[in-house]
Amino acid sequence: MYERQGYQVALTQSTMGGGKDLIISTRNNLGNLLIYRDCKKNRPDRPVSISIVKNLRSTIFNDGVTAGIVITTPYFSPDA
Repeated sequence: MYERQGYQVALTQSTMGGGKDLIISTRNNLGNLLIYRDCKKNRPDRPVSISIVKNLRSTIFNDGVTAGIVITTPYFSPDA
């Protein structure tokens, strides 16, 4: 989906951790855009917790990334 829209996409190793399963990037007249995407496939009764969101936020901050996206199969907990 991202590649069809002109973004470069890199799939990270599953053991990499840090909340980045995909690294999505592009360069345009506004500058460089770098997005980490964290994909979670949880059981239907197991929502994504705030710790997942905080982990990605920390990784984004430490790496100087533009943005982050968490995507999941079930749903997010209220605090997330």
